[in-house]
Amino acid sequence: KMECPKCNDREIDNGKLMKVAKSRAKKIDKRFRQYQFKNPEIKKHWSVKHFIISPQRKEGYANEDYKEMRKRAYELMKSVDIRGGVMIFHPFRRREQGKRYSLDNIKVSPHFHVIGYGNVRGLETKRVYTESGWLIKNVGKRNVEKTAYYLLSHCGVDKNKRKKSIMWFGNLSYNKLKVDKEIKEDSLCPLCHSPLMICTNTLAKFLPYELEEGEFYLERFTE
Repeated sequence: KMECPKCNDREIDNGKLMKVAKSRAKKIDKRFRQYQFKNPEIKKHWSVKHFIISPQRKEGYANEDYKEMRKRAYELMKSVDIRGGVMIFHPFRRREQGKRYSLDNIKVSPHFHVIGYGNVRGLETKRVYTESGWLIKNVGKRNVEKTAYYLLSHCGVDKNKRKKSIMWFGNLSYNKLKVDKEIKEDSLCPLCHSPLMICTNTLAKFLPYELEEGEFYLERFTE
C-alpha cells in the first residue's frame, strides 16, 4: 500500500516503499497498454506525454485546498485538450534541485504530475497562465512505467487514506476503461498459446491412454 513512513504506525523501510511504487507503476503501464490495444488508432495520432500542472503560488496551503486544486486541474487539462491519463499529486518540491529529497530539502509547493494523452502547445499554456495563474508544462514523450515509478517514489500520501495518490481521468478513467485480467502463462496451450479450458473426463474407464501431441484432458474432480 502507498503509505507514509513518517505518519504510519508501522515502520516502513525505503526498500518496501520502492517495491510498492514499482508494483503500482507496472499496473499503470498495463492500463495504458490495454487502452492502446482497445484503441489502436490512438498511436497514430497521439503519444503518451508527461505534464506538470502547478497552481497559483501563495504563502500557505490548507488541506481544504486540495479538492479545489484537483477540480481546477481537471478543468484546465480539459481546456488544453489533455484527453485522459493518470494524475499523481506531489505536495512538495526540492529547495535545491541538485540535492536528493529529504526533510531539510523540501518546501510546500503542491502540484500535479500527469502521464497522459494530450497535445499541449505554448500558446495554450500562455493563455491558461494569463487567465488563471496556473502553469501547465509539457515535459514531452515519456516511458510510462519508468516515469510512473519515479513519480510514485516521492508522491504525496494521505495518512488518513481519504485522498488518493493515483487518480485516473478522461478516456482512461475507471468508468470508461475496463482492464482485462491477464492470463497466466501456465493457463495457455504450450503449442498454440490459446487459453486452456477445464474439461471433465466422462470416459474414465478407458483412460488413461497415450495422448497424441496437442491433446489434453483432466480427470473428473471428486470431493
